[in-house]
Amino acid sequence: MMHVLGVQSMTNGETIMASAEIEAPAERIFRALVTREIEQWCGSADTYRMVDWSADLRVGGRWTVVVRTADGKELPAGGELLEIEAPRRIVQTRAYGWDHPTLGRRQTTVAWLLQPIAPLARASPSAMAVSPGAAMRRLSMPRAGAGCWPGCRLI
Repeated sequence: MMHVLGVQSMTNGETIMASAEIEAPAERIFRALVTREIEQWCGSADTYRMVDWSADLRVGGRWTVVVRTADGKELPAGGELLEIEAPRRIVQTRAYGWDHPTLGRRQTTVAWLLQPIAPLARASPSAMAVSPGAAMRRLSMPRAGAGCWPGCRLI
């Protein structure tokens, strides 16, 4: 299990900047971001789970996942991989195939930058949001331990 040692975040209403210090090497975090392991990071039993992750791991490749809500609804999401620089950087688009409560069906861009800080790694995901409300809800998830943060155990 990877442990999140600290999370910082801020937004200007359009862009979310977040940083997490994770007790794992950058290579390990990168591998978890681009494999089915991502399903273990996101959500909780009483909110949602990500299932059926698949990705064509190359620039221009597509990725898909199903968001399964606590009441059993299955909602598709996916996007395109725009940049892959293993084990340092991933840039991808993201869009929901359903009416997300804050983002709707708009396409957003998520950029992960993994920076080693011996012996840990700092993961800095940033995502484009469409409103301050959307940004704040997204940012509140890691603090609550139910967001997409490796290890999902804040210490």
